[in-house]
Amino acid sequence: MSATFKFHVTGKSNLVYVAFFNNNFEKNLTKVNPDEFDLSEFHSENEVESCIPGNGLELDGIELIKVFKNDELIYEDNSLQDLDSVNDGENLDPIKGSIMIVYNNNEYTDINGILLPNNIKTSCFSTTLDEFTQKYQFCSIETVEGYKAEGVVTIDIDKNITPSYKDFEWVTMSYDTSGLADEIYKSTGNDTTLIGVKYQNKYYELDCTDEGGTNEFSYYKKVDDKWEWAEDIQSKINELS
Repeated sequence: MSATFKFHVTGKSNLVYVAFFNNNFEKNLTKVNPDEFDLSEFHSENEVESCIPGNGLELDGIELIKVFKNDELIYEDNSLQDLDSVNDGENLDPIKGSIMIVYNNNEYTDINGILLPNNIKTSCFSTTLDEFTQKYQFCSIETVEGYKAEGVVTIDIDKNITPSYKDFEWVTMSYDTSGLADEIYKSTGNDTTLIGVKYQNKYYELDCTDEGGTNEFSYYKKVDDKWEWAEDIQSKINELS
């Protein structure tokens, strides 16, 4: 038999979608009929890959954390508790006898993409997104103003095991200050997002639902192997739209 632990987090997050286009993207843009131009259709015809960086909740935007064991509330807080502060005795479990999940930012792991393996040693990650960008010359960053976000992780644990706060850690993703990751940060202000939970070195991703409003596209192209804002493409699309 197992006990079910559910981690529920509410807050906000600006949604980010990155689409990579074929090498003829800019050339194809010059060929479109202005009277028939449809941005979604043009993107679809030229897109070759996409990803959703920051698919989680903004670390600074977290409003409420709840942990349930078999539907019984055992932990509640309005921010992430830092491991060092907990170890120093500065923070105690808000609910007597509950477990505490902590944010352990003592060690980071650098990666080049957005996907994590199932088994992880650290819980704080930083990405350059180079793995996604090296093959392409053109991309768009779509940002959606987020009103509300919720994330849920469910973990089944042997009922005979009594986990402590040292068994659980929040998993976060930060964005590097170089390459396309830096452009995403400039576009959204998203520096670090909460993306999941680590339990005994296994990664459990947040299942997120978001409510958003208006969206905005910005376009980039590689110049001398570096991503730059493509003002000419941006102006052309604004003109056609």
